[in-house]
Amino acid sequence: MAKRNITPSEIEFTNLLTKAQKILEVKWDSKRDVSTISPDEFEKQVADALEEAAQGTDFENTIKLVTGHRFPDISVMDYYGVEVKSTKSNHWKTLGNSVLESTRIKEIETIYIFFAQLLENPRLKFRKYQDCLSEVQITHSPRYMIDMELPPRQSIFDKIGIDYDILRVKERPISLFIDYYKRVLGKDTSVWWINNDGTEKAVPLQISFWSDLPSEEKCNLMGYLLFLFPEVFSERCTTKYKRPIIWLVKNHSIVSACMRDDFSAGGRIKLDIGGQKISCPQIINCLLKHICSFRAAILNSSFEDVKECLNPPDNFVDSPEARFYLWFNCFCDIIAKSSYNSSEFCKYIVQKVWLDKRQ
Repeated sequence: MAKRNITPSEIEFTNLLTKAQKILEVKWDSKRDVSTISPDEFEKQVADALEEAAQGTDFENTIKLVTGHRFPDISVMDYYGVEVKSTKSNHWKTLGNSVLESTRIKEIETIYIFFAQLLENPRLKFRKYQDCLSEVQITHSPRYMIDMELPPRQSIFDKIGIDYDILRVKERPISLFIDYYKRVLGKDTSVWWINNDGTEKAVPLQISFWSDLPSEEKCNLMGYLLFLFPEVFSERCTTKYKRPIIWLVKNHSIVSACMRDDFSAGGRIKLDIGGQKISCPQIINCLLKHICSFRAAILNSSFEDVKECLNPPDNFVDSPEARFYLWFNCFCDIIAKSSYNSSEFCKYIVQKVWLDKRQ
C-alpha cells in the first residue's frame, strides 16, 4: 500500500498498538510460559504482531524492524517508533536509552514503549515514551529510567519543566539534568563520572587511598583542593571538606578517610604580618607550604572545574590573574567571619601567594 500524504493520527497509531498487544496475548494464551523468549526474539514478535495488525490500514507495509544499535527498535511509516523492552521480573521498571539519543533515527517523531513481563503468566503494556521516563541514572552513560506505572505528569520532564521534544534536540541535554539534580539535592551534588556534555570522565579504575599516595602526588593535588575549594579555610563550616572529598573520588578515584588531618592538623601558627603577630589556623601554613602547587592549579584547572567550584560571574574573562582574584574574593569572604580577619592579612596573602612569584 502506498504511503498516504497525511500521516495517521496518534490515536490511530495507539489503536494499532492495542491490536498488536491483543495479537500477542492470543498467541501466548496457548503457552503462557514465555520466560524463555530472548529480548531479540521478543522484538521480532512485536514487529510481526504490528505487521499483522496493520493489514488493511494506512500502516500496512510500513513496519520496519531496525537492525543494529539504533533507537527506537521498530519504525512505523518513518514517523512513529516503538521501543521494545522486556523483563523477567514482576515489575514495570527498567533502564531505558541514552539521554543523548545519539543513535536515534532522525525521521522518527513520536515513540512508544512496548513492554513485556516475560513470566509464566506474561503481561504486556505500551505507553508514550516520555510519559514513563521517571529519572536519569548513570551506567556507562546517562540513561533514562523507565517506569510503566509512573503517575501522569510525574515524568522527569515534568519535574524539570521542559517538554521532551524540546529537550531531546538541545546540544547539551545532560546539562539540564545536572542543573535539576543540583537544584533539588543541593549545589554540592556531584553527578557521578559524567561531564556537562554527557561524556564520561576518564578516571582510574582502581580506588586509591589518600594516605597511600606518594608525597609528590599528594602535594600536587593539595594545590587543586586549596584553589578550587576556598571553603576549607573556614573556621565555622562543618561540611567544608565535603566537596573536596567528592572531587577527589569523582576525578581521581581517590578516597580520604580523614581529609582534615592534611589541612589543619597541628593547632595554630603565628605569622609576622606588618609587625604584628597574627594567630592563624594551620591551614594557612598548609597554603604557604603548597604555594607552587596552588599556582600550578590556577594555571592547569579545567575551566569547567573553575565554573563549577568557584562560580564566576557571567562577565568573567578567564586568565590566570582573573582566576586568582576570583579565588581571593571567595577567600576574603570566608575569613571575614574568622578570628584572624584583617586587611593586613589579606594584603599578606596576595603578596605571598600571588605577587611574590613575579619578583
